[in-house]
Amino acid sequence: MLVRGGELDPDVLSADALRYHSIYGVYGISVFAVRDATLEELAQQVPLVRFERLTCADRWRRPRGRAAVGADWAEPASLHCRLR
Repeated sequence: MLVRGGELDPDVLSADALRYHSIYGVYGISVFAVRDATLEELAQQVPLVRFERLTCADRWRRPRGRAAVGADWAEPASLHCRLR
């Protein structure tokens, strides 16, 4: 499972992807893999602890015909938001 802090706000995702591109030369966003810790444990660690909601997905897809940076480019195939 992949976890990202906050909701999937298109403006925030685009800004993050552009910032990543300015550093690494490719577009990307940060997500965290739930592996050796539970989701609850991961949610209590920096940087995820600062978010009121987390977006969790077991896989991610880009809608067909969409640019890499756009309004809904990183749409989760299954989405769960958790409130603290």
